[in-house]
Amino acid sequence: GKSSGLYPPHVMSVDILVQQVREVVIRLGWEDEPLVFGGVSLGGAVSTKYALAFPGNVGAIVLVSSPGLSEPWWSLVWTLLPFRIFCSVVFGLLYLLLRPVALTLLPS
Repeated sequence: GKSSGLYPPHVMSVDILVQQVREVVIRLGWEDEPLVFGGVSLGGAVSTKYALAFPGNVGAIVLVSSPGLSEPWWSLVWTLLPFRIFCSVVFGLLYLLLRPVALTLLPS
């Protein structure tokens, strides 16, 4: 895109991302539904914080290589590496497919 670099921390934080997810959930009318959230790395932190903030709106969360997990780094690296690559590809494709739809739902 046209971005000049990374977002500054006051624009791109877990709290801001949780707020953005909540706004999309409300716009879609899903605020009373038990949703399943999944996240890899930072997405896992966002999913966890969303679940803590809105527990009635979360049916389950799926975390992969997320901050705060207590296992040692070497315990699941080799077994989860193919799964993490698969999830990254799937989430990337979902983002590419759903982004235009989400953009049409948001005001200009």
